Amino acid sequence: MASFGASLGYMKWIFDVDVADEARAKPIVQGVFRYRFSRNWILVGESGFGWNDYPEPEDAVAVVLPTTVGVLRRVGDPLGVALYGGVGAGIYYWDHKVKGKSFRDPWTENFQKGFEPGLFVTLEGERQVARQLTLTLTAQNHYMKSIHKDELPAAFGEDDDFLSVRLGLNFHWSPARGIIWGTPETPAGAPSE
Repeated sequence: MASFGASLGYMKWIFDVDVADEARAKPIVQGVFRYRFSRNWILVGESGFGWNDYPEPEDAVAVVLPTTVGVLRRVGDPLGVALYGGVGAGIYYWDHKVKGKSFRDPWTENFQKGFEPGLFVTLEGERQVARQLTLTLTAQNHYMKSIHKDELPAAFGEDDDFLSVRLGLNFHWSPARGIIWGTPETPAGAPSE
């Protein structure tokens, strides 16, 4: 069973110091594709856009476009919510902008932007709200491995990390088979065919 969805929340850079120092949490939005192998395992692909801004210099932002793939494993069902833990990897595009233009490293004149590989861990709660819809609350930590240390020696060349918390809605394709807890023909808790 597959689903498409979208999620919206907030993100905050937590390191390296160049991107995290004085960063203010701002929105992140992501499109989500999920493929449910069973009640316990879900493949998840996500892509989106988020940013933080800074008090100085004026109009400075650090944006990120994460594109990731991972797996979720069901770990429990507290209070009727399916709880998942997960891991994954991805490619992250980031850009440090001032007044809408990419900023340059003062030593090398290279733009402070680029693609980096990364990993993430996630904790997610999912609740079925209609026959074809689930609501998710997702907390993720994304670690980005810098490949730009030589190109950006003055600043923004180290590994980065950001946290995000998002609320999402997912539309499922196969409502006759049930989503999480079964259909009227399949008792709650029983695996779908």
